[in-house]
Amino acid sequence: MKKITVLILLLVSVIGLSQPTTLPAIPTKLQANVISIYSDSYTTCATNLNPNWGQSGGVNATFNPLGTGTNVVMAYTNFNYQGTDLTTQNATNMEYLHVDVWSNASPVTSILKVSPVNNGAGATGPTEVLVTINFTTGVWTSVDIPKSAFTGMTWNAVNQLKFAANGPGSIVPITIYLDNIYFWKQPMPATAAPTPTSVAGNVISLFSNSYPNVGVDTWLTPWSAGNTSTLQIAGNDTRSYTNLNFVGIETTGANLINASCMSHFNIDIWTPNMTQFKIKLVDWGANGVYQGTPNDDTEAELTFTPTLNGWNTYNIPLSNFTSAGLLNRSKIAQMIFSGSPVGSGIVYIDNVFYSRPVGSTTPSVVVSNGTVCIGQSYTISPTGAINFVYSGGNAVVSPTANSTYTVTGTNLIVGCSSTATVNVIVNPLPTITVNSGTICAGQTFTINPAGANSYSIQGGSAVVTPTASANYIVIGTNTTTGCSSTNTSSLTVNAKPVITIAGTQTICLGETANITASGANTYTWSNAANTNSISVSPSVTTQYSVAGTNTLGCSNTLTLSVDVQLCTNLNNTNQEFSTINLFPNPNNGQFTVNISDEENTQINITNVLGQIILSQKGESITKIDLSKFENGMYFIKVINTNNKTIFNKGIIKQ
Repeated sequence: MKKITVLILLLVSVIGLSQPTTLPAIPTKLQANVISIYSDSYTTCATNLNPNWGQSGGVNATFNPLGTGTNVVMAYTNFNYQGTDLTTQNATNMEYLHVDVWSNASPVTSILKVSPVNNGAGATGPTEVLVTINFTTGVWTSVDIPKSAFTGMTWNAVNQLKFAANGPGSIVPITIYLDNIYFWKQPMPATAAPTPTSVAGNVISLFSNSYPNVGVDTWLTPWSAGNTSTLQIAGNDTRSYTNLNFVGIETTGANLINASCMSHFNIDIWTPNMTQFKIKLVDWGANGVYQGTPNDDTEAELTFTPTLNGWNTYNIPLSNFTSAGLLNRSKIAQMIFSGSPVGSGIVYIDNVFYSRPVGSTTPSVVVSNGTVCIGQSYTISPTGAINFVYSGGNAVVSPTANSTYTVTGTNLIVGCSSTATVNVIVNPLPTITVNSGTICAGQTFTINPAGANSYSIQGGSAVVTPTASANYIVIGTNTTTGCSSTNTSSLTVNAKPVITIAGTQTICLGETANITASGANTYTWSNAANTNSISVSPSVTTQYSVAGTNTLGCSNTLTLSVDVQLCTNLNNTNQEFSTINLFPNPNNGQFTVNISDEENTQINITNVLGQIILSQKGESITKIDLSKFENGMYFIKVINTNNKTIFNKGIIKQ
């Protein structure tokens, strides 16, 4: 009795494992995204679930695993292969074939395969390609086979579906249970992304029908894990990513994005399944090279939770990326999209652009080059922005050599900037040389500068006559460069000597006048004498000039007039000795000189020019004979042993 009981339990157990007692999961995809062949959840297109293809088994299209309710599955009993006829379907836009399968057979020994049959009117390409369904024994297995697995097939006229387990090495017949057989595609937007409202002049667009787009190297880098394509939704270009793990978009080289003047990053996304969507921006730094030297690359990633099956418009402040680590944004080279689910994400994107507020403009700094003379300053006067920063630290610069300065102008609205350079040429100053000198009072001095081609003299002209020592500033200008410099001509003015003359100013004809000059160191008389004192015997009134020169080389002149009178009484002009007599006078040239109280005297006779024409020894009675000389005025001098004139008188020979 015990053995019979065990046998009955084993039979029940085997029978219990030979068919499903549960239902597969109810599908949730929208009817619009499905072509259903067999399912309680959708309208189906099957016309014959059991066409006679010579198969070994039968079809039960209403098997109820639960025994209650209206949800049924389809059983293929004694199955080796089985077909289904359909109304001809265009499955070109579908992406997957879905099958829920249950069997107590082993997938190792009984290989289950499936193939749509594209054999309707207008069909092209291979009609069928069998693909293995990987299932697990004794449980419902939900399988989604991508259309790409059916290599080479086209999908424009699918009119049958075929299941088979009779391939080489496969054990048949078996029994299988099927449900929810349908083609499907991921949901996609029915409407285009919203039209952006940013002004075109305030946008750098990468992908949008609303703006001119800049160059993009690639929308799918070689290191991406995912697929991309473009399509039109409601006439609007849209880009899709499928099987998304992570994908890279690059704008390198000439396509590097300078978003330093932008304030926001914008993107519209639509996803049927991504619960997280991540955006990473990568800037390659000042050198614009990936991990260049130095490695100044920076990046930042932000995460978003999109609403499924609807457009999500993100207007993201770039400051959020800055806070997350994007330190620069003048050389943005990469965008990276990723999210969840990893490896199977689907997303549609549109309107990818950088923007800034209405009313903001990119500064365009304009600045003029300049020329200065060394030692001068130059004021840099830029325009085209609100605030300016100067590489020299200040708008006023004083370069000592030709220099280049950078001016960075900033727009306060978004804080963006641009730069310009200004070249300041520094011209040398002319090297001015000028003569200095010493003059005597009353003289002129010529200032002779050199080193420039135009001069001005402060305090005078090129020829000056100062009355005292003076300095004259000479300004020399290079008229080509306009540069000037100065030098000083120093002029010393020495005083003239103050000359005085003392002596006889009136004499009788034939007499001698003694004249003495003073006030200088050396003297030169108009009669060529060069002593301070001279003795003259003019026959007519005569002016005698003396030039006196002091130790500084300065000269002055003074003139004395010696007045000569006839003195017709011919009296002796020297009354010191009255014991000398001369007679007759006037005479015919012969006359007598009586000298008493004097011995050893000398008698000199001179003409009106002061020339001695006769000289003889004086006796107490001396006879003088001038008969051989012309008539006229002569003078007699008697000189004693002390060389002193003791008698001086005029003689008239007639």
